[in-house]
Amino acid sequence: MILQKLFSRRGAFLGVDDPASDLLNPAAWLISALNGEDGSITAKQAARNSNVYACVSILADDIAKLPIHTFTVDGGRDEGQKHPAARLLYERANPLMSAFTFKQTLQAHLGLYGNAYALIAWGPSGYPAALWVLDPSVTVPRLDIATGQLTYHTHDRAGRQYVLQPSDVLHLRTMTLNGIVGVPPWKTLVPELDGQKATKEFIRNFYKNGTHVSGVLQADTKIDAEAKNKLRGEWNKIYGTPENAGKVAVLDMGLDYKPLGMQLDQAQFIETQKFGINEVAKVYRVPPHKLAQLDRATYANAEAMGLDYIKTTLLPIFTQWEQEINYKLFTEAERAKYYVKFNAAAELRGDSAMRAQYYKQMIETGVYTINEVRAMEEQLAIGENGDKHFVSLNYTTLDNLEALQLAKAGSARLKGGEGDGSTERAADADDGA
Repeated sequence: MILQKLFSRRGAFLGVDDPASDLLNPAAWLISALNGEDGSITAKQAARNSNVYACVSILADDIAKLPIHTFTVDGGRDEGQKHPAARLLYERANPLMSAFTFKQTLQAHLGLYGNAYALIAWGPSGYPAALWVLDPSVTVPRLDIATGQLTYHTHDRAGRQYVLQPSDVLHLRTMTLNGIVGVPPWKTLVPELDGQKATKEFIRNFYKNGTHVSGVLQADTKIDAEAKNKLRGEWNKIYGTPENAGKVAVLDMGLDYKPLGMQLDQAQFIETQKFGINEVAKVYRVPPHKLAQLDRATYANAEAMGLDYIKTTLLPIFTQWEQEINYKLFTEAERAKYYVKFNAAAELRGDSAMRAQYYKQMIETGVYTINEVRAMEEQLAIGENGDKHFVSLNYTTLDNLEALQLAKAGSARLKGGEGDGSTERAADADDGA
């Protein structure tokens, strides 16, 4: 069967009701995320919160925009990119997804569901031929306590069940309490998210009900109930909607309008919204200035905060991606030779002044060549001379330094001896004369 052939490298596919589906040309269940299939209603509600959505999208884009390169232990990147898995990670994960979209989708699933899954489709040669996103809302890892065997269970829209082994599934997870299933960050924010939702509802009703002009209409004569209702309805119709805000009210019949509305800034709504941004940003470990919260952001500290964000937030995510890919896409023998790495160098270099200083130090210490630096800046190489490594003449090893000092001392003694001898001979000649 086609599915079994695709899994022939590991023989890991345990069961499927429809064996005719070809994973290189997959059925809809493999790409349900592309078709907008409903996920967890709780996760969808969390995604409707603008702060959660912003954090998830920021992390997804920041992960997706950085390339994943394949390296060899001894041959570097050029040799590593020849492995079939390299193209999936760097160029195209599957016929429907670029590498960027694949990484972006998995990272978004990670932020909303706490888990992200991708099916590894094996080609006839036993190498990975495609990576397909699995719907995290219907994919569940199950651990058999008796055997210790972990399997992944998923199903399609028709309800057909599929069971996959771990060797065929890339599984990324957020912080986990059991080592198997990740916990979505927003789970700790449920009270805060409810509060933010209530605040937005209040603001919406605040303006919808015309609170900006609400108050009391006071008449100098008694008005019956029917007249009050009619007067209230006419007032709201003319002045009680947002589009009628600011209109001049014309009063007659001895009516006097006394506003009782409050101003939102006086109700500390601005502070409430700032608190909501900071709470969500804290849980997702995203700097508040990335969510347009600029109260404490300055030009001087923005770059420092950006570098801290890379080191404390992105690098742990990079590490998880790299370890999962290395373990699942390469055999045990291949892992001794191949490994993948996010290229975060561009993010860590900073602005042009910092890059110039960084490159200068790397070239002077022989770490980078001129051509390697030019490649990082997407400039053409300058030829063979640009491939040479440079080091300062002031640098040497301790043993070489000791040998140099001894050589200098010996040279000084030799020169001193010749001088003494010539002086003595000259003195003897004078005495003989």
